[in-house]
Amino acid sequence: MKVSNLDAWSNEAVGRTGLIHTHYHWMLSGERDVEDTCNLGFAIKELSQAWVAAQDKSIEKEKWLQAAESTAEFLVSHYSPEHGFGKAWNVETGECTDANGTIGAYVIPGLTSLWRATGEERWLKAAREACRFYRDRDLKIQKI
Repeated sequence: MKVSNLDAWSNEAVGRTGLIHTHYHWMLSGERDVEDTCNLGFAIKELSQAWVAAQDKSIEKEKWLQAAESTAEFLVSHYSPEHGFGKAWNVETGECTDANGTIGAYVIPGLTSLWRATGEERWLKAAREACRFYRDRDLKIQKI
């Protein structure tokens, strides 16, 4: 059951942009195409970790890794020094529907999981840059 769920997401829920519909029911019903970066970050993380687990059992699930990488690639390539990863994106058009907020920090664990899965330094580099950005912007200590 779990394998078929991940297969469905990685085969059917990846949009034209490379982002993944994390709310599968929205995609099926055509209700909306906007996903928040919290769920996108968790999709990268979970698909990366599932791919590693499958590899450990000699099960080939390249589509899982491809879905994680395409989502990460989109978010990293649209990273902004002003807004980080933003808050919400249209999976089909690639439009940032909300750039503000702290929720983009949820992409960081996904990037580190992807780095662990692939060994590709670019994911770790992007995670470090984003970590510094969100730390510096959102965790400033206010002097009284």
